[in-house]
Amino acid sequence: MQSGWILLALVSLGWPMYAAEAVAEGDVRSQIEHLLNLATEPSTKNLQAAKRYYHSLPAASRDDRQLQYAYAAALIRQRHLHEAAELIDKLTDEQPQLVFLWRDRVWLALAMGQKTAAMTEIEQLAAHARPHQAADRELIGDSELAEFLGGVCGFLSGPWERKVRRADAEKIEDHLRAIFNDEATAAFDRSKTKVAERYKALLKAHEEHSEAEFHARTNERQAAEQAAGRAAQQVHDKQQALKDKQKKRTTDAKARVADLDRQLKNLDDERQALLTKIAPLEAQRAALVGQMLPDPRFYIMATAANPSLRPPPAVADLAVRYNHYFRPGYHNRAIMKKLAPIVAQLTTLEAQVVALNQHEQELQFEQQATDFKHQLDVGKLAVKEQALDRDRKRVENGTRRLRAKPLGSSPRLRAEAEQLTNFSTYVPFPFEREKKRLLSEAR
Repeated sequence: MQSGWILLALVSLGWPMYAAEAVAEGDVRSQIEHLLNLATEPSTKNLQAAKRYYHSLPAASRDDRQLQYAYAAALIRQRHLHEAAELIDKLTDEQPQLVFLWRDRVWLALAMGQKTAAMTEIEQLAAHARPHQAADRELIGDSELAEFLGGVCGFLSGPWERKVRRADAEKIEDHLRAIFNDEATAAFDRSKTKVAERYKALLKAHEEHSEAEFHARTNERQAAEQAAGRAAQQVHDKQQALKDKQKKRTTDAKARVADLDRQLKNLDDERQALLTKIAPLEAQRAALVGQMLPDPRFYIMATAANPSLRPPPAVADLAVRYNHYFRPGYHNRAIMKKLAPIVAQLTTLEAQVVALNQHEQELQFEQQATDFKHQLDVGKLAVKEQALDRDRKRVENGTRRLRAKPLGSSPRLRAEAEQLTNFSTYVPFPFEREKKRLLSEAR
């Protein structure tokens, strides 16, 4: 925007009027009134209604600058600031002498947070205000303009104190304030004080809300960390219990296998001792059996049943002679008498060996079963260990994410923080006043 018109605005004593423009169709005043009525309450529905109505008007109406300004005011009311700013810039370029257009342009730049654009306009205004004062011109008595500029200066030194250097804000205020008469200066000061007080109150409330929320979120974080710590401890305890169980079962299995090994060794020692006892007895038994004579009755019974077994005549004669001369039955009975106790001992000892062999098989089977059960237990415990390890990693990852996550702020606090540095919070757009002025000026 050219800066020359700003000086002109400063020396004007009232709000300049739009020049009359002919409209071929329709009543501009009723169109302006209907358009602004549609936009009175901010909402998406009302925004769309206002847009539809404006674009439905004849081209001649839409070319009317009063209606265009009314549409810009409607867009501002509906918080469509960028679109409104484009229209205000266009109107300002066409009519740079209109003060309210300059005011709207500055208001929009501040409301949209466009520091460079806003400060350019404000600094140009301050630069032109100083020569106005130095020339000893008549002081301006426009209270509305003074009120607006007072709000701007209050905003620069308060909500925007971190964006604008204090020296620059004070310099701008000094230059602007000095061009107004006493009544307008009082309006300037009241507006600046009002902005400062509102900012102070909002800032205090925001800090209190922030502190309360910080404590609440900190307590929540601590509670979550404590819960995560308890969960981690539970997993650790379960893992330790599982390790203890694994260790105990391994120790028990090894102890049982070692005990079975000892039993098998003792059993083998017992068997060797029995075999040591059996060996001489078996030798005695074999020696006695070897001394026994053939019994002729065996051949008689055997050959009677099966003639093919009849011994040769020489053997038969020998048997007759032995039976006749040595009486083998008496001989063998004497040997059997000696064999009887030996056979009895051997039978007992061999029964003990059989029992030991059976017990050995039972111990070997138990040893195999113990080893199999141990391997099965190890497999089951390994599955549980993997599950607990996954739980441990899940808890650790959750704890890391929890600690890495900033405490942040709630949507409410973010909205409050945004409101704190928004110009419209302190100097709302004068929609109703502009509506009244437009309707009074429109034909």
